[in-house]
Amino acid sequence: MGRTKHRKIKVVLLLLATYTTVINCTKDQLPVPKASITLRWVIGHENQTIAELEEGLKWSLSFLGATLPPGSFRQNLRYLTPERFELSLSGLGFTDKALAAFQVIIDRLEASEEFERFGAIDAGRFIVLTLHSSWHYYRIVDSPVSLKAFLGRYPTTGNLLFPILESSVAKKSRVIQFDVGSEPLQLAYVAEETEVTNFAPGQNYPILHYETLDVMPNGQLRFAIYDAEGFLIPAAPARQTRAGKPSKCLWCHETNVQPLFSPTPDIEHFMPATEFQSWIDSSNLLINRWRKSLKSDLDFEQQPNHTFSELLYITFMEPTLMRVANEWEVRAEEIRHLLEDLDTHDHDEFSYLRNLYDRNAIDAVAPYSIVPVPADVREPNVREPNFF
Repeated sequence: MGRTKHRKIKVVLLLLATYTTVINCTKDQLPVPKASITLRWVIGHENQTIAELEEGLKWSLSFLGATLPPGSFRQNLRYLTPERFELSLSGLGFTDKALAAFQVIIDRLEASEEFERFGAIDAGRFIVLTLHSSWHYYRIVDSPVSLKAFLGRYPTTGNLLFPILESSVAKKSRVIQFDVGSEPLQLAYVAEETEVTNFAPGQNYPILHYETLDVMPNGQLRFAIYDAEGFLIPAAPARQTRAGKPSKCLWCHETNVQPLFSPTPDIEHFMPATEFQSWIDSSNLLINRWRKSLKSDLDFEQQPNHTFSELLYITFMEPTLMRVANEWEVRAEEIRHLLEDLDTHDHDEFSYLRNLYDRNAIDAVAPYSIVPVPADVREPNVREPNFF
C-alpha cells in the first residue's frame, strides 16, 4: 500500500509539473498575428514613382508606430510583380497589440471582392483604413481609452498651464496643460477647449473636449481626441474647433510640437507667450536630439519626405481619371463616359493635381464591391469605420 500511494503521489506531481509548464509556455508563446497583406501600387499622377510610393509607405507605417529596425523595410517588402507586393508587418517593429489590430483590418480587406478580383488591396485604401481611420489608428498606436488613462501615463501633465484666448485651432478659447520632463517619452500636452474668456488661477471651467499629444517609442508624435467626459472620439466637433481628426493633427504638426501661429495676448497670473514658446522649442529640441540616436530605416533628417505619405492618401481620396483607370485595370477611354457626370476639382495644396474626383463618388460606381473608407480623412464625417 505504501509503495502504491507513493507512486500515485509521484504521478500527480509529474502531471502538475507538466500542466504548469504547458501553461507557462502558453503565456510566454502566444501566437503573434502574421499581419501580412498583399498590396498593389496604383500610380496617382503621371510623375509619381515607385520609389516615392515606397517612401510614403515607410513614413505612414512610422506614423503608426513602426520602429523600422535597420534593413527591416526592404526585408519585409517582397515584390510579386512590379506593382504587387507582400508587406509583412510583423518584421517592422510593431507591438503585438498593433499587429493584432492590423490583423482585424487585414481580415476584413481580404474578404472583399477587391481582394478576390486582384489578389491584392490598393495600398492607398490600406493606408486610409489604418492611419486615417480614427478608431483603427487608436487601436494600432495604443491610444489610452480615456483621458484618465492618458493622465495616468503622464501624472505631471498639469504642472505647466497656458491659456489661449485667440487660437488658430479652437473657435473659442483653449488651455494647454503640459509637462516637458527630461526624457522625450515623458513629454505630454493636453489642450482643453472651452468657452471661458476670463481665466484665473485655480479656476474650474467647463471643458468642451480634449486633444492630447505625446511621443511614441519610435520618435513619432501620437494624437488623440476625447469628449467632455474624457472618452475617445473619432474627431473634434466642428462647431467647437478646426482640429478635425487625429490625421489632421498629424497633417498640421507633421513631426513637431507646433508653435503659436498668431500673436497671443498675455493673461495676468499665467506664463507669458514668450515663455510658452520657449517650452515648445525645448520640447522639439529634446525630441529631435533623441531621434538622431534612434537606429531606424526612417531618416528623420529627411523630414520633407513625409509629403510622400500625404500624397499616398491624397491621390487615393482624390484620384485622377488616370488613377481610377489604373485602379480598375482598364483603359481611361473605357470609363471616361461613366465618370463624365461626376464633379471634379483641383487640389489647393498640390497645384499639379488637377481634375480630381471624390473617392466617395468613385467607390459608388466601382465595378466591384470594396471596403468603404471614411468619407473624409481629416474632418469629422458620418462614415468613420470601426472594425473592432
